Amino acid sequence: SCACFAAGFLWAQPNKAIYGSLHSGKRFSCSGILDLKFQRLQSQSECNYCRIPSTSLFYSLRRLQGQRKMEPLQQYDECGRPGVTAKPPNIVVYSEDKRKDDLINFLHQNVAADSYAISEIKTDQILKDPWQDNVALLVIAHDNVIPLEVVKVFTSFIESGGTLISLCSDFNLLGTTIKGLSCDEKFLLGRILFKSVDGKIEEQFDTAIFGKTYKLPSTYEDCNIHVLATSSFEGIPESQPVIINICQGKGRAILSQIALEMSPDKIDTEDENIFNKLKKSNNHRFSVFAECLSILGLKLRCTNLPTLTPAYLLGEPYNLQVLMQGVRTVLHDGKVNGKNLTLEFVNNSEDIKEQLQNYMTIVTTDSVFPKNNTCPSFQWDDYWSTLKTATLGRTILYSEVTTSTMAVFDISQFLMNLKENAGLVVVASQQTQGRGRSRNKWISPKGCLMTSIPLTISRRSIIGSRLSLLVNVTGLAVVKAVRSLEGYENIPLTIKWPNDIYYRDEIKLGGIILKSQTVGNNDHQIIIGCGVNVTNSNPTMCINDIIQRFNRMEGTNLKPLTVGQLAGLLYNNIEHIISNIEKFGIEQFQREFYKYWMHRNKKVKIANRGDEDYSIVGINDYGYLCVVDARGETIVLQPDGNSFDLMRNLITLKR
Repeated sequence: SCACFAAGFLWAQPNKAIYGSLHSGKRFSCSGILDLKFQRLQSQSECNYCRIPSTSLFYSLRRLQGQRKMEPLQQYDECGRPGVTAKPPNIVVYSEDKRKDDLINFLHQNVAADSYAISEIKTDQILKDPWQDNVALLVIAHDNVIPLEVVKVFTSFIESGGTLISLCSDFNLLGTTIKGLSCDEKFLLGRILFKSVDGKIEEQFDTAIFGKTYKLPSTYEDCNIHVLATSSFEGIPESQPVIINICQGKGRAILSQIALEMSPDKIDTEDENIFNKLKKSNNHRFSVFAECLSILGLKLRCTNLPTLTPAYLLGEPYNLQVLMQGVRTVLHDGKVNGKNLTLEFVNNSEDIKEQLQNYMTIVTTDSVFPKNNTCPSFQWDDYWSTLKTATLGRTILYSEVTTSTMAVFDISQFLMNLKENAGLVVVASQQTQGRGRSRNKWISPKGCLMTSIPLTISRRSIIGSRLSLLVNVTGLAVVKAVRSLEGYENIPLTIKWPNDIYYRDEIKLGGIILKSQTVGNNDHQIIIGCGVNVTNSNPTMCINDIIQRFNRMEGTNLKPLTVGQLAGLLYNNIEHIISNIEKFGIEQFQREFYKYWMHRNKKVKIANRGDEDYSIVGINDYGYLCVVDARGETIVLQPDGNSFDLMRNLITLKR
């Protein structure tokens, strides 16, 4: 799963269902488990096709068309032991909006980047959707009272073998209760004593306690309850339990009345003495949280977040000139400002400032190749020798490490003044805030192709009235980038409707996200984001793993691909497929699309419509999924709220 968007990429979640409307005379709502979200846009509104980890997939021995059977893929853990996980396990966050972003960022800073996909879950999803599969950890950070029915689901999840950590929330187990402290202030400054289960780790530090601790049953030591941390307060004689470790059923939970995800900067205090104490103790909250995660069996992050790097604008002189002619019209002192990001254009790499999440330096050049090894992770020779387009990809904005390849296009002035014949694409080696469904974010590891592609589409064109089809176009472009190569035709890389790239129908390797806005009266400005695992075997698998396996099984000697090579092939295909649709219409595209589609002749069920089987017959002119019921009635599913669960062959509505 992968990139801002891919499968290897740390998805955030990884990383559940195909939304849509059912059309059969009446309108219905339905859903399934596919990894995407599409919202129709009007004017400046945006639509997102995003990838998320799907549930764990069993390995099948199905044949692809024209292919000999290959034995199911055996995966191994980092110790070389065989395993069956087909995608990164999920960390699921149940939180209010005001705490969610800080919590997700905090998790990213602590867990192994390549091992988990982090996503948010809402109350209605908890009660209606099969979310428990492949969940490594449930995180609760909820200030309000949690509904009783949700508490029951969470408790059942733990008893069935799940793991949970609750941060400053009203969630209890095994007879524990929340005890309020008398406090006139927003919080009490507590002196924490933390001891690990084995007693090898001991931490003492100051932190904010927001008026609550735990009251334990009198026989708690006999009830699989272990106190990990207590807090002492000025004026309160006895120390109070604030972090407890509970084993219940087959699972385990850690309950904390310390908001470990909250940095001192977010704690409202005007007392400099208190603020300084909290600042000095900041490292302790990380180490305590890491120990809690270790107790719950999670892999910890071994390195810091990669440092953001400047971007380099490279390309052929004519295309670079066209691009800068448009961009210069909106520059002020070499800068263009957006709501969340400022771009500064410089001619000399010596003028580069520190790169921040809200500040990116773009070094302009007059060459197709970077100088002085400034962009070492991208295979430039492979890229330029592979690229055969008339326009697309002829200029490339490249960064070794960026927040998201989509970020520059959030600046409307920059986006609106891009010249179509400049052929700009954005590529990064790593992303720290890759974008996905429901605005989830994740860290993308090296080895993925992570790219964003701006396109101007006329509203009078065939695709201009069918923007959702661009996701299918990009999916076909990715698969053909590999399978149109001589000797690679039977590599089992497939398309999962509507926005994912898979190994057979088993393991996700990539995903696509789409944003759109209207420009004037005639054109749509589209941003296609695509992420594909190319050389990164973790956290799931990559294209080169499939090629290596194919060589071993078929006795061939196909060469692995590079990220630069795949990028060139992808842009070639996107330009060619769009051109062919305008020349020859939709039917030719559909015939080619079905060659690589995993859903041929499959049957599915639709949630809330009984046990009836529906046969998948294809996609319509808009890229919507068409299924037929037993009476021969065709039902059309839009990709704007449904999810496709391959394991259950179930389409369910994500509300």
